[in-house]
Amino acid sequence: MVKYLLIVLFTMLLVINYLFGFSIGRVSWNSMYPTLKNGDYFIYWKLPKYIPSLLDYNDIVVYSHYYDDAGKVNFVKRIICKPGDYAYTWSNWLYKCKKKYWQNINNMLKLEWYFLEGDNKKVSLDSRYCFSYGWCWKNPRWYEVMQNDIVGKVIFY
Repeated sequence: MVKYLLIVLFTMLLVINYLFGFSIGRVSWNSMYPTLKNGDYFIYWKLPKYIPSLLDYNDIVVYSHYYDDAGKVNFVKRIICKPGDYAYTWSNWLYKCKKKYWQNINNMLKLEWYFLEGDNKKVSLDSRYCFSYGWCWKNPRWYEVMQNDIVGKVIFY
């Protein structure tokens, strides 16, 4: 009886996952510390690619990107700026993201992609490195996280 109950429960979980697109991920780095620690599990919703309005500032997202020889790898970061925002740097740090255009500010950039950061800024490899330091000598598009790169939105951790 217990065996059949477990089989039914497992089947229901698979059906729910298929219908609603939920998945489980695991953090493999401390870039989101203290929110997510190395080894923590989280549940994310696999977002439909054609509905970008489901993403907002400060959402934690899972995105897929090529990383060295490992191929495509999933990363977990927080949305700081969205496409259409204007951003500028000051002293090599991202200073502001806004919808309106400021006058007389150097290093202004209109974003056509998502700007993502880890909560642990000392160890996080994220959009800041290419934007401020030109770090992307291996992959010049590392910092550009497009809508199609975002796999899902973290809903529980």
